[in-house]
Amino acid sequence: RFAMSASKRASIADRYLFFNHLANLAKDEGKTDALLQLLSDGSQADSATNEGRRAVEYALNRGRALARNGDVEGSANTFREAIAKYPEDIRLFSPAAEAMLGRKNAPFALEFAEQGLKVAEMQNNRDAKNQFEELIAAAKKLVG
Repeated sequence: RFAMSASKRASIADRYLFFNHLANLAKDEGKTDALLQLLSDGSQADSATNEGRRAVEYALNRGRALARNGDVEGSANTFREAIAKYPEDIRLFSPAAEAMLGRKNAPFALEFAEQGLKVAEMQNNRDAKNQFEELIAAAKKLVG
């Protein structure tokens, strides 16, 4: 109840924790429509009162939720839109590739993993580079 009340208060600039808690409850209860609505409402609230500082987190959660719900195209599009807005934010690529691998969609998984690898190489991030190489191998293995 507290999270629901706090999520509606515009006087609280960053309401991500409240929306995230409510979204997790909806996910645990299997309420996909409620989950997606909470993520949409949270994203709008973030834009309105928090200068969109949590946009990446909302995009990640929305992309994952759509993938879990079986909407692979919608999930991929959500991740693509976020990547287009924040092309250097390495946090986007791995969850996108993993969500696609989870739905056995090798082409999308490969797309996100290869893009992430390029960003990791540009940022000279060795750990991320290794992770993306593993994701690429997993996607290629799915293909056969």
